[in-house]
Amino acid sequence: MELLLLPTTPHAAEYYESKKLSGENAGFDLFVPRKVVFSPGERKFVSMEVKAILQTNSAIAKHYWLLPRSSMSKTGLMMMNSVGVIDRSYRGELIAALWNTTDKEVVVEIGQRLVQIVAGDMTSFDSVKVISQLDTTERGEGGFGSTGV
Repeated sequence: MELLLLPTTPHAAEYYESKKLSGENAGFDLFVPRKVVFSPGERKFVSMEVKAILQTNSAIAKHYWLLPRSSMSKTGLMMMNSVGVIDRSYRGELIAALWNTTDKEVVVEIGQRLVQIVAGDMTSFDSVKVISQLDTTERGEGGFGSTGV
C-alpha cells in the first residue's frame, strides 16, 4: 500500500516532506497545521490542510479510515462521528470533526497529532509520498454528507 499526500498549503507541506514512515505502525499520523481553541462543549471541523489517496501497488485507489490517535483521549476531544470513513473517490482535504467533551477550554497547538490515516484492512503502508497533484474523480471534494444524508 502506498499513501499519497497532497498538502494544500506551504505551511502544511513542512510537516510531511520530511516525515519518516515506520512499517510497525498501523496508521500514519496527521498534523494539525493551525492552532485551534475549543470552548467547553464546542464542536469544530478542523482541516488537516492535506489531501490523500491510499492506493495499492498497482495504483488502484482504496477506501481508508480517519481515526483518532490513542493520545486524543488525554485532550478531552472526541471525533464527532467516532471514525471517518474516507471513500476512495474523495479528493478533498482531510477534516476531523472534533468535539470538546469537557467543561474547560482545550487548545490544540500547531503540529499536534490527533488523528491518523489507517488502511481499511489495517495493512501497513509500504511508502508515503508527497505529491503535487491528485487525479480527479466524479465525486471530487464533496465530503460530510455530500452524497446524501
